[in-house]
Amino acid sequence: MKFNTIEEAILAIKNGEMVVVVDDDDEDNVGEVVMAAEKMNEVSVDFLLNHARGYISVVAEKKSF
Repeated sequence: MKFNTIEEAILAIKNGEMVVVVDDDDEDNVGEVVMAAEKMNEVSVDFLLNHARGYISVVAEKKSF
């Protein structure tokens, strides 16, 4: 399996793409779908809810609330 570089992943996130970040290159690794929050839209939320099958987490500064 080919893994992209960190630089490629950062560029993809900046461009509004989703990337899968894995904890290990072993077969039993765990992955997280990562995307820039400001690039989220109804299509990306729909994908995460219907295909990623997990929680949607957002990191926000306290002053954002």
